[in-house]
Amino acid sequence: MDADLTLSITANVSLADPGDQVLLYAYARNLGNATATNVTVEAPLDPNSTYVWSFPNATYDPVNRTLQWTVASLAVGGRIDVVWTIRIAAGTADNTTILCRFRASYQNATGAPLLPKMVVTTVRVRAPVFDPQLRPLQATAEYGDVVIAKLFANNTGSGTARQAWSNWTLGGNFRFAYIEENLPVTNVSDGFQVTWSNLAPGAHSLTAHLVVLRGMADGLSMTIQTQWTATDKNGNRLVPSTPTRSVDLLAPSFTLGMTASAVQLNTTSRFVLTLTIRNAGHAAGIGWLNTTLPSGPAFLSDNGSMPRSNQGRRYSWTIPSLAPGEALLVGITFGSAADTSVASFVFALEFTDGKGSPSASVSGPRIDIEFIAPATGTVPPTPTDLAAWVLVAAAVAGGLIALVFLWRRRSSDVEIEDVFVAGMGGHLLAHRSSGLVPYEDEDILVGMFKVVQDFIHDAFAKGTTDQLGSLQVGERKIIIERGRSHFIAVVYCGQDRGLLSERVRKVSRLIDNRFGMALENWSGDLDELRGLVALLPQIWKHQPRSRASVKPDPATRPAPRDPSAGPEGEAKADGPADPGGTELSVDSAK
Repeated sequence: MDADLTLSITANVSLADPGDQVLLYAYARNLGNATATNVTVEAPLDPNSTYVWSFPNATYDPVNRTLQWTVASLAVGGRIDVVWTIRIAAGTADNTTILCRFRASYQNATGAPLLPKMVVTTVRVRAPVFDPQLRPLQATAEYGDVVIAKLFANNTGSGTARQAWSNWTLGGNFRFAYIEENLPVTNVSDGFQVTWSNLAPGAHSLTAHLVVLRGMADGLSMTIQTQWTATDKNGNRLVPSTPTRSVDLLAPSFTLGMTASAVQLNTTSRFVLTLTIRNAGHAAGIGWLNTTLPSGPAFLSDNGSMPRSNQGRRYSWTIPSLAPGEALLVGITFGSAADTSVASFVFALEFTDGKGSPSASVSGPRIDIEFIAPATGTVPPTPTDLAAWVLVAAAVAGGLIALVFLWRRRSSDVEIEDVFVAGMGGHLLAHRSSGLVPYEDEDILVGMFKVVQDFIHDAFAKGTTDQLGSLQVGERKIIIERGRSHFIAVVYCGQDRGLLSERVRKVSRLIDNRFGMALENWSGDLDELRGLVALLPQIWKHQPRSRASVKPDPATRPAPRDPSAGPEGEAKADGPADPGGTELSVDSAK
């Protein structure tokens, strides 16, 4: 009979955290019938562990990472007992299995090798695991808004984190206000730091309130960043991560365009500069239109209701709040220079969001106006050259009607096409149409109505209360009816026998009665004029068909005819209309 060794190994724990020490106890007993010789017992170490100590003191092979004990002989019933300690390596992943092995090799009494033996026990590693996610609750914000940003730091591992830190970097985009959770917070340069303790497996989150500091940079991507660092239960740091998200800034962005009614005119004429102020940004804004007039030309009037101030030749207009995409048309009338010269006009627009942001500015184009001496004749020149004014007025009115043509290319049936209601400053208040094609620049069109009215009044109605009453180009006509704080413009085809004009006057009186006080003190909020648009169908005898929002329906019925207009032939009862001509009429104010 030969020697026969039996082995045993036991660990003091079955679960351990990175950095923990594990105590291992093993023995080898000879249960055979003969003495075992040249007995060697070994303990190979797991790659995720390191050797600490042993008893009896073992020989350690650093290359093979193995502990070794040797005994010359082990009698029947004899036993070898060994103890050693290992440490779980820092950074060992959650749920890693540590293999703790104990093996023996030996010979019989004659020196013949016997079958080696090995036993194994395991220890499972538990460690915290984080994948932090940063999520702002809104994608866009304006200056001064509060952005709520949530940090989700769920511990999906099986171990507890002793500590964790969230270092927030705000990049000058935000000011830290507060967090909702009861956690220690430290303000640091350009951000803040939050500290956690003992984060057990499960859900963890942080809710930060941040105030937007950026302004007047529409579309700016405002970055929010936090560096997440945590430790395991023994304080060993895990691999950090840096979740980053951004919020887009919404701000006004104004553009300024300018055109002139003429760039060359005589020294006895007047001219109009038309400025188009458009908010191309994504938030409402207010502004100030500024210019210093060149020597020579004199400011006469403007078509706006916005406040105006001047110091000498420096003029400034306060621009009311313009919503995103909204445009404002400002027409300014000047008297020519007394002497032949060239005057250069440049306007600058300063604007802000009205919430305290530093203002931004934009300059419009430069326009040079040349003043020449009037032609000599038997009749001395007058301050108003009637022929020149007629040409300029016809050109401006023709441009307005041309814009209407581009907007509404329809057949020549007798019909009401569009009804506009605007404030005296040229702001569109309501619009009703019998057409199917939407128009994107209704505000500019109404502004042009206002510019034409003021231009004609300044040119022809000096010293009177006469106002522009109608326009005509070809078969299309525009009735303009003025109320106390509004005017109505009706675009139609055909011959008005008086009924249409009467209905327009009736609706104008209704607007004065129901909305007069609101219009006189109007803040710019269309909600104050709710119900105004519902009055406009009275201008038609029957309610106009609704305009399609996307594209026309082939089954849509034709727009209603104006009951005051006769057939197309009657529309020409006063003689054939000149398709290319422009006709204007001036009525006395009522």
